[in-house]
Order: sequence, then structure tokens, then C-alpha cells
Amino acid sequence: EDGEEGEGEEEEEDDEFTVRGRKRKRPEECPYLDTINRGMLDFDLDKQCSVTLNVLNVYCCLVCGKYFQGRSASSPAALHSLQVGHHVFLNLHTARIYCLPENYEIEDSSLEDIKYALFPSYTKAQVEAFDTTPLAATTLDGTRYVPGIIGTLLESLVWFFADTSAPLLLQSLPCFGCFFFLLEP
Repeated sequence: EDGEEGEGEEEEEDDEFTVRGRKRKRPEECPYLDTINRGMLDFDLDKQCSVTLNVLNVYCCLVCGKYFQGRSASSPAALHSLQVGHHVFLNLHTARIYCLPENYEIEDSSLEDIKYALFPSYTKAQVEAFDTTPLAATTLDGTRYVPGIIGTLLESLVWFFADTSAPLLLQSLPCFGCFFFLLEP
């Protein structure tokens, strides 16, 4: 009987393991990975909590795309997890993915595309090809467009000055914009 109890404890330790003192769960055992909705994710928003407006320790809910602060039991992220039933969150600073309110880290290779969307990186050869290779993209409804080109010149100027954003300027000046693609975050 003692041997059977010891074996059961070993199986539980196999389910959860620690790496550098952090509790992690094997990817095949996280029951919430299928709830992730990649279509709701937008990492171009200000990285601040939608409840407290704080910019420290912010996590993105990978189900609805909203930003919440913290992982503790009383944090806005944990409360969102309990109230709405969304369990998978991405730390917007470290790109680590956690399951809340259980508070374990999820490591799964199928989530690499989300981490890349948060912190895209390019080689020097890819950046140099930006000027020579035409970019094409497709909207969710199937319409093809060229990223960085916004309607007519007049519409572009109105948008630029109304929003006072610099992405259009950076994309308009290829040599200048390429410099920023190679900077480390």
C-alpha cells in the first residue's frame, strides 16, 4: 500500500514540474489552449490595464484580447478569469503565458506565433528586402491590400495629423524606418 501511494505522488509531481522555482504544467495537460482566439489579439494598443489603467505587470487575455493587471488572486486578470471563464493570459513584458487563476506557466510550441506577434524580429536581410519585395496582406474578409498604404494622399494626411501617429511616417521613409526594425525591444 505504501508503494502505491508513493507512485501516485510521483505521477502528480510529473504533471506539474518546476523550472528555476516556477511551477509549470505540461502543454498537453492545459485544458484551456483551445479557447485562445487569435483574431481578438491586437498588440498595437497601449499596454495598460483596462481596469486600473496601470502599465506595470500587464497581461493580455488570449481569449478576448483585453489587457489586465497582475496574476495574484485579487488582481483584475484573476478576477476576469473567474468572472468570464477566460483562463489563458500573456505577460506583455516577458511574453510568458499563464493559466489563471491556477497561476501556472504554459509552455507550448503552438503559442510561438502569438509571442512573435508581440515581439516581431527581423534579420538584416529581411529588413533590406522590405524596399524591394512588395508586401501584400489580406483582411479577415479576404480583401487584399498593401500594408502601410492608406487610401489617397489627402486621406493619409488627414489620418496622420488627426491621430498624430508616426507609423505612416516610418513606413514612408524606408531607410529611416528600417533602422527601427533592427533595434532590440
